[in-house]
Amino acid sequence: MRSSTPVAGSQRHAARTLLWTAAVLVLAVWTLVMLYPFVWTLFGSFKNNREMYSNPLGFPAFFHLQNYVRAWKDASIGSYYLNSIIVTASSVAVGILLSLLAAYVIARFPTPFTRVAYWILTASMMLPVILTLVPKFLILRSLGLLDTRVGLILIYIAAGIPFGVFLMESFYRHLPRDFEDSASIDGASHFQTFFQIIVPISTSGIMVVSMFLFLRNWNEIYNAMILLSSQSKYTIPIGMLRIVEIQQYSIEWGVIFAGVVIVIIPIIAFFVVANKNIVRGLTSGALKG
Repeated sequence: MRSSTPVAGSQRHAARTLLWTAAVLVLAVWTLVMLYPFVWTLFGSFKNNREMYSNPLGFPAFFHLQNYVRAWKDASIGSYYLNSIIVTASSVAVGILLSLLAAYVIARFPTPFTRVAYWILTASMMLPVILTLVPKFLILRSLGLLDTRVGLILIYIAAGIPFGVFLMESFYRHLPRDFEDSASIDGASHFQTFFQIIVPISTSGIMVVSMFLFLRNWNEIYNAMILLSSQSKYTIPIGMLRIVEIQQYSIEWGVIFAGVVIVIIPIIAFFVVANKNIVRGLTSGALKG
C-alpha cells in the first residue's frame, strides 16, 4: 500500500502536466489564429496591388510607406480621425460619469423608482440600433443638433449609459458599506464620499466600462452615417468607406489596409495602457451579479 502511493502521486502529477501542456498548446494555437488577421493586414498595408495579388499572405518585399500617406491625406483620414477622437473621448468621459452616479444611487439608495429606472435602462439595451435611428434623427432635428458633433456625442452618451449602469450597479451592490460609514462618521457628504472614496476604488470597473464604450463609439457607423451629412464632421468609420469611394473602380488594397491599421492603433494603445485594470475588473467584483 505504501509503495503504491508515490506511484499514484506521480501518475496524477504526469496527468496534470499533460493537461497543462495541452491547454498551453491550445491557447497558443488560438492566439496565433486570432493574431494572424492583424498581422496579415499589417503586412498588406505595405504592399502594392501587384504584390497583393502575387503574394497575398507573405512578408512584403518592399515597404510602400506611401500607402499610409495616401490613406491619411487623399482620403482625409486625418480630419475624420480628429472627429472620432473628439466624439469618442467626450462621450466616454461624460457617459462614465453619469453611469457611475446613476449606478451608485440605484445600488445604495434602492426605491421603487430607482428599481423601475434600472429595469428600463437594462431593457433599452435589447433594442436594435436600427429601430432607434428615426427617433434620434427627429429629436436632434427638433433640437437643432442634426449634423453636429455635439448631437452625435449626446446620442453616444445616451446609448452608453444603460451598459455602464448595468455593470457598475452590480459592482456597487457588492461593495462593503464600511467605506461610506467611515466617511459619514468623519462628516463627509454623499458627494464627497462618492468622488473621494468610491470612485478611486472603482478603477477596475471604470476601466472595463471605458473599454466597452470606447470600442463601441470608436467603431460605430450607423448613427454617424444617418446623423451627419457634412464631410468635415465625418468620423473614422465613414472615412474608411471614403477610401473605397475615392478609388472608384481601381481599388488599392494597400491603402485600404493602411487605413485599417490607422483605425485600430488607438484601440491597441488603449488596451495596452489599461490592460492590467481591465483584467482586474473582469476578474473581480465588476462583473459580479
